[in-house]
Amino acid sequence: MKFLIIHGTGGNPNENWFPWLKKELEKENYQVLIPQFPLNENQNLDNWLNEFEKHKDFIDKDTILIGHSLGPAFILTILENLDVKIKASILVSSFLGLLNNEYFDNLNRTFVTKEFDWNKIKDSSEHFYMISSDSDPYIPIENPKKNIASHLDVEVLNIKDGGHLNLDAGFDRFDFLLDIITLILHKKKSWFSYSPIKSYNELIETIRHIHFEAHKLCKASFNRYLDNSGNIGIFCHYDFEFNFLKNIQKELVYPSDNPEQKYFELRKPILFEEKNGVPETYYTHLYIRRPDPYRHHAGDIDFYLAQEEYKKLKQEMLNGKKVDGARVFERPDLDMIELYNPDLDVLAYVSTEDMTDNVKVKLSEHTKL
Repeated sequence: MKFLIIHGTGGNPNENWFPWLKKELEKENYQVLIPQFPLNENQNLDNWLNEFEKHKDFIDKDTILIGHSLGPAFILTILENLDVKIKASILVSSFLGLLNNEYFDNLNRTFVTKEFDWNKIKDSSEHFYMISSDSDPYIPIENPKKNIASHLDVEVLNIKDGGHLNLDAGFDRFDFLLDIITLILHKKKSWFSYSPIKSYNELIETIRHIHFEAHKLCKASFNRYLDNSGNIGIFCHYDFEFNFLKNIQKELVYPSDNPEQKYFELRKPILFEEKNGVPETYYTHLYIRRPDPYRHHAGDIDFYLAQEEYKKLKQEMLNGKKVDGARVFERPDLDMIELYNPDLDVLAYVSTEDMTDNVKVKLSEHTKL
């Protein structure tokens, strides 16, 4: 695998997190190139393209382009002119258009005010990732989403209080970026059907899968669909996947001051319309679960019964009643019945409505997951 890292306005290969990332990637025997592009009065699109021509043979289908600040705009131009589809493009602190800063606008103008062939750009890179900050002193927060992400059909991953994601903001290393690279390179294991999740779209597809498969469990055990609590949990299987999804989660949910908060309220509930008898369902709370070696599943959802009905059913099961695909969940902190099927990669839980509300606001005392 090859990596070409492109600096921004006034930049150089030895600034910010570039040397650290180069060292980390070279530990894995990857090839890393960080060219020095013309600066000051020589900084313009034509001069940068001339410099890039010296390194064009470095680019092939196993290349990942990484750009910071002005670098992403230049990557877009590179992609317009490639005759090969590269592995991925990672755009850090990206922007297009002028920024109402006369000094930088004069240097950046030829890169950021041109027309782009977005279809050709999308055809030239297998994956796109965008990382920005909610506190960039140069780039308005809506710029990368409006001017780039909307054309590439990707989500912007925002780092809280990250500034320009450069050395001035404390970024002499960039672990989250390395996590993104790991996600891109990682081969899916056959025993995890959806993990590792590498994008917002893959997260939604996983939620859809959990929704319908968990309702199969419910129907098999009760011959009907129970009321849904609106809780949905995603089970991570890798540390880098957990870190990646927690950053996506920040964009999707309301914050909480509760350090024990488990399920976070979604800003916009996720709706699945009625299909094949599975009732219309709104998911209002999302949980991202840390990796657990004892859980190979994609995730879980919660159903509930009226309190008296639940108590009666649980007692009958404790007394020996068999319910297909159901067992009393033997945990002192969770009063629930677990629904399972060895042939399905999801779980579901049945309890009272009060219990499904209680689990939202407190991590398990047993696992702390």
